[in-house]
Amino acid sequence: MEFILSIWGPASKLFKDSPPLLMALFSARLGSRGLSLMHFMPLLENDLLAHTSDNSGFTMDFSNKTTPPPTPLECTSYDDILSALYGLKSFGNKLWFDYLNVLISRLIHFVSDNRSQDPSNSSIRVKRTLQLSNAFLGAALDHLAADSPSWWRDYWGEVHKISSESLSWILALQNIQASQVACLRAAATAHTGSATAPSAHASSDGNRRSQANSYNPIPEHIRRQVPRRPDGTEPCLRFFGGSMCHGGTVDRCAYSKRTHVWDSPLPREVQSCINRLYGGNKRSHYGPQRG
Repeated sequence: MEFILSIWGPASKLFKDSPPLLMALFSARLGSRGLSLMHFMPLLENDLLAHTSDNSGFTMDFSNKTTPPPTPLECTSYDDILSALYGLKSFGNKLWFDYLNVLISRLIHFVSDNRSQDPSNSSIRVKRTLQLSNAFLGAALDHLAADSPSWWRDYWGEVHKISSESLSWILALQNIQASQVACLRAAATAHTGSATAPSAHASSDGNRRSQANSYNPIPEHIRRQVPRRPDGTEPCLRFFGGSMCHGGTVDRCAYSKRTHVWDSPLPREVQSCINRLYGGNKRSHYGPQRG
């Protein structure tokens, strides 16, 4: 009884449906194996006060018949996912071993990386981030519940797969981009007859950008090294790699926020990457000189 009370106390101060959540926690039924991360959203201060002010939220029913908590509302931002992860980590810091806390920390870094890459919190990418986070969590916990001599090695193998540069996430991003391109094409087709000349030009520029970005062969760690001016303009990597952007000229890039004139050499890793991708260093680092 003393042990049950010791684990119930921290959980009741963090989560509303603490008994079913505790059962899921200690039977490793999380993520794709059971409860979603969103079940672990910590209570806000006012909700916590209302929940703990009387005995209405108190229960010691830890039987298999305990009603599972309702499905949480769909999250709308990366902050929602991070809030749930920090709620889970707060519980884990009190009662879990370090190797489980490392798993949660990796998930926090994964979600944080996506938040920095998608400041607009696009709904489809937020949804995919939550889905893959649940999948990562469930895959790792599978090995803790397995009766296998290699469970420890397999567990850490799954933990180290949790990354914004993992193959599963790269494939998920490509699917997202493909669906966005399809939506843009459908919208452009529906408004072909009513678009004015300026808006048609903007749509054409947007379609070219979407098509060019539907598959981006440049690794993310290289993309982060690409220089950018204060107004958001960046060098046209295809041009500086020795090729030509689709629809552009030597003096002018086809995209409004890219340029064929840059004031300094590109970082060594960036230049090496685009040389391999776009045909070799056929021109100067600086592109055409300013007149």
